[in-house]
Amino acid sequence: MKKVLLGLTVSLTFTVSFSQTAKYHPFPDSNATWFSGKGWCPCPPYVGIQVNIWNWITGDTIIGIYTYKKIQEYTYRQNDGATSFGYVGAFRQDTSQRQIFLRLPSATADTLLYDFNLSIGDTIPRWYVNPLYPWNTIYSIDSILIGATYRKRFHIAGIDSIEILIEGIGSSYGLLLPMDKGVEHGSKLNCYTQNSQNLYMDSVVGYCQSPPLNVAEQNDNRALAIYPNPFSIQTTLQTYMTLNNATITVDNCFGQTVKQIKNISGQTVTFSRDNLAGGLYFVHVTQDNQLIATKKLVIADK
Repeated sequence: MKKVLLGLTVSLTFTVSFSQTAKYHPFPDSNATWFSGKGWCPCPPYVGIQVNIWNWITGDTIIGIYTYKKIQEYTYRQNDGATSFGYVGAFRQDTSQRQIFLRLPSATADTLLYDFNLSIGDTIPRWYVNPLYPWNTIYSIDSILIGATYRKRFHIAGIDSIEILIEGIGSSYGLLLPMDKGVEHGSKLNCYTQNSQNLYMDSVVGYCQSPPLNVAEQNDNRALAIYPNPFSIQTTLQTYMTLNNATITVDNCFGQTVKQIKNISGQTVTFSRDNLAGGLYFVHVTQDNQLIATKKLVIADK
């Protein structure tokens, strides 16, 4: 009887997995974040870790006849604190063909970023893998449980390990890292979250959190500019990206919220002192429940 029950269980699991993988799982169009890490080893050999974080920017963009989702990337190196933050391109997907296309900021045409309509033995674009290595063929296809559903997983012989492509997530090297793999990088998709739920985590690395605030502040001049600062009556806040229904929150040095401005759109906001006392404050810009920028603000008495 136990063997019969075990056989039924295995058969049912296989049937559920097959039915779920037969259905294509597209990329999400909002509330998704990819966390990736890679070794960073320039010359002279300062060894460290670079973390890349990607997510969607609110507001679609239209190029030609297609509508794209905009992508922003935040990177920082843990050993020296170097950072970058901003728009890196836009993607569109053809769900009927199970393909994802990327339009880089300076490009005049799309690049096929992912193709999930593949079979064993099919070859993939050479830029998926390091051109110094000969492998670019799908050698096996299986499934992986992501959240509550099974999705197709494609295995490729890659640089020095096996690269994996997962429907709706991308590469095991990172969302955009198939286009940025060097011999020394050691790129790895650490974590993928959607709607604040962790759906994928690498069992070895497991980095799945935003950078510490003091690291994010090192890039505040690019993410958020305030001028003049200090100020006494009013100042101007300018963000690196176009905001859509964002919120500006001002906290005092004790962490208490003393002012909040909601429903902000555009890139420039005039900020008035009103009844705030002179002193040090912290400005936080959030959108879609994500921290866009943080910067110190100083109000000076005349």
